[in-house]
Amino acid sequence: WEPKYNEPYYWPSVFNKEVSCSYWYRDTCDYALKALGMVYRTKEEAEKNFAKDFKKLTGKKLEVQNNE
Repeated sequence: WEPKYNEPYYWPSVFNKEVSCSYWYRDTCDYALKALGMVYRTKEEAEKNFAKDFKKLTGKKLEVQNNE
């Protein structure tokens, strides 16, 4: 799937350890994420794949901090 120009999509932000939303402008970052298979139609889909994508991008297992 490739978004249409100016259409929103979701992707894994490893720095913030959260899913981010961007708009498809056909720039280098858009195509890089697409080539990696990390462009998602919904936030839920991106969240479902976040741990796998984090590992693919960083080489490290996602560790979630418990703030209780």
